[in-house]
Amino acid sequence: MKVLMSHVRSQLRIGFRDPAYMFTSIVLPAGLYWFFAVPESNSAYAAKYMTGSFCAFAFFGVIFLQYAINTAHERESSWSQYLNTLPIPTGLVILSRLMTSIVLGTFACGLIYTVSLVFTPTDLDFLTFILMLLYLTLGGLPFLLMGLAIGNFFSPKAVVPVANFFHLVLSFAGGLWKPPEILPEALQPITPWLPTYHYGLLTWSLASKDISITASNILYLMVFGAAMVGIVTFQKMKMGR
Repeated sequence: MKVLMSHVRSQLRIGFRDPAYMFTSIVLPAGLYWFFAVPESNSAYAAKYMTGSFCAFAFFGVIFLQYAINTAHERESSWSQYLNTLPIPTGLVILSRLMTSIVLGTFACGLIYTVSLVFTPTDLDFLTFILMLLYLTLGGLPFLLMGLAIGNFFSPKAVVPVANFFHLVLSFAGGLWKPPEILPEALQPITPWLPTYHYGLLTWSLASKDISITASNILYLMVFGAAMVGIVTFQKMKMGR
């Protein structure tokens, strides 16, 4: 437990000491929400729906984009090379990253929630917002593993455009910026096959009783997560860990 918490504290210190990281991870999603979602949130339902969507987008950014980039850079750092010599289980490292993501993702979603309370007619109560964070945490682990996989595969220079491509394309095509039914017609048949669509359903189900999470949605995320576990495990074996 002490080793786990030490990892969490060190990663939080690194994040909070980097203004660029804090801006892109926490402030920027709220700014995009204010710019794109607030004008369309003209009802309590729309406000709650869009708040959930952009919270999923923010959490996805923290748990996937930032860790994909960080992992690639850490691979070449002397600190990471030192950690690789220690008998620390890979699962503990992944758990520490997930716990760090929960903290940073909560800050990002909290700022979005604050903007929604001030500028929209939302009726999203605080307890439902906490439930939303829980859903995003449980459903976000496969994306953390995806970030680790991409960070382990690409160099620090190549990972930035690659990770940003996946982040933006999966967010938009998965319906996290606009509801799937108003996406371009060419994208609508593809959307249900994307992991971000099933991730978004976790929050959309809290916005309306007409939207529900089905067993197939949960199964999709579980299979996607299992595939990412396999990829990350294979990469660790190749790296000799």
